[in-house]
Amino acid sequence: MDYHVVVAGGGPAGASAARQAALKGLKVLLIEKQKMPRSKACAGLVSKKALEELDYPLPEDLTARKIKGVKLIDSQLNEYTRKTSRVIGRTVNRSDFDSYLVHKAREAGADIWDDCSFMGLEEEKDRLLVETSRGKITSIFLVGADGVYSKVAKKAGIRGKWNKWWDLGFTLFTDIPCHGEEEKIDPEIAELYCVSYPFSLGWLFHHGSHLNIGIGTAKLGEKKVFPLFKEWLSQLARHKNLKITDYKTKGYYLPAGGIKRPVYKGKVFLAGDAAGFVDSFSGEGIYFALKSGRYLAEEIYRGMEEGLDNIGPGYTRRCYDDFLKEFRLSLATAVILGKKVIPFQLIKYNPFLVDHIANIMENTGGYRLMLKDISLKFPGMVSRYARGVLNTK
Repeated sequence: MDYHVVVAGGGPAGASAARQAALKGLKVLLIEKQKMPRSKACAGLVSKKALEELDYPLPEDLTARKIKGVKLIDSQLNEYTRKTSRVIGRTVNRSDFDSYLVHKAREAGADIWDDCSFMGLEEEKDRLLVETSRGKITSIFLVGADGVYSKVAKKAGIRGKWNKWWDLGFTLFTDIPCHGEEEKIDPEIAELYCVSYPFSLGWLFHHGSHLNIGIGTAKLGEKKVFPLFKEWLSQLARHKNLKITDYKTKGYYLPAGGIKRPVYKGKVFLAGDAAGFVDSFSGEGIYFALKSGRYLAEEIYRGMEEGLDNIGPGYTRRCYDDFLKEFRLSLATAVILGKKVIPFQLIKYNPFLVDHIANIMENTGGYRLMLKDISLKFPGMVSRYARGVLNTK
């Protein structure tokens, strides 16, 4: 046997699983298909709860901006802002962020092979034969942390194709250099926008040297998001007094959380985006990647101590007991806010709701807290909304 655990993928899920397993004394190999540091398409906002899931501090030089509040902007460009004195997230360069997480896995004792692709696997008695672009290695366990289109998931027979109608979301974004004319943008505020397409949300995050601006939508709306993005970006440029003359867009897919899917088969497991662990409303994936990676390492270690047969069920149970309810509430939030007019008018007359959006970034269970608060205050919310609408007529 070469390794106890081979991890495919050098993102947050893979780095977390590799580090936590290595800290427990297991022999671990992490393989990453690209040379590190490698580029990563991402909005680059890391929530407070994700940062707290790390068992080490993030160096200050990896932080582009500290985020202390949230602003919701409706289709009429009315703004609803909540800013605190607390840091509720940080914008980062994902290339540097991911490289640091892999460095911490190496520091814990994991071997790292970058520029090395996962090719396939075979089962051999009590171990797996893992084929890579550098040759074949043996391992007891294989972790697929290789993203939304996980090759591990396909080769292991855990999942084939995603269902295009409800399993995936699509995001389109651009990075706009800052030239000093961004006086209408608070660099400590994460801005979320109502855009003129169902089940879609726009964002603007400050990264110091540039602005990350994008739209997330259901994969069903993928083809329509390109002209929508162009129109919305022009509107945003006028509103914010930004000079945007030339830009390049990038797109990527995200799984939609809220659907219970298989995350293992035998001694092969999925974590992070590969497992479908993404918040459908906020697009938050890093927190769930880090946590699922840790859960998996803990379950593998426990299984090796107590018996190998219960690792998959134990891992599945821990993840879905922790994530599933929040995922389903986030999916409901995405659908409700995606219908635009009335939900944003409710926010207009009940601005305390913006606090809950910020709380989702800070704390686990944020959607449950929001639902509980809304259920208690709903009669008053409706009354304020009705009075507000009548007074504007």
